[in-house]
Amino acid sequence: MREYVYSPHYDLYVNKVHRGIQYDMKTFHLHKKYEVYYLSEGTRRYFIEDSTYLVNTGNVVLIDKDEIHKTGSVDREPHTRFVVNFNPAYLSGVWGAAPVDDLLTIFRSGIKVLVISMKTQGLVENTLQRLYDLNDSTRPESDMLRKSLLTELLVCLKSCVEEQ
Repeated sequence: MREYVYSPHYDLYVNKVHRGIQYDMKTFHLHKKYEVYYLSEGTRRYFIEDSTYLVNTGNVVLIDKDEIHKTGSVDREPHTRFVVNFNPAYLSGVWGAAPVDDLLTIFRSGIKVLVISMKTQGLVENTLQRLYDLNDSTRPESDMLRKSLLTELLVCLKSCVEEQ
């Protein structure tokens, strides 16, 4: 048995990947940060703890900290996804602990895959793209904008969890 732990040394990590070929993560992993996974194109299998989920275009996956997970292919079709990993302390300095803690309940709701409306998909994808575009920005106001966008994303997803 092997143990794998993924722990990027960032309070906020935003990544976007397009893969034109079949891709399966080789190992399960976990981290001390929360994860939001958004599939903007394709179909994937998502393994979380002891369950498997089918994730389609426009779905959001919510991964709590310390949950073992990985993704796998369904077919040979291409896929595009966004991943956001964040430390809750990244937001608490700006908004105060109570509001952030309230938003983090989405990761413990029991809902792992959110099926969201087309309108909400557009909002989520736009927010994620804006976060991704800020990756290399070192302007002083960029960090404030990143925190605002992450908060906007979490507020939107909290509403979706409550609806679902």
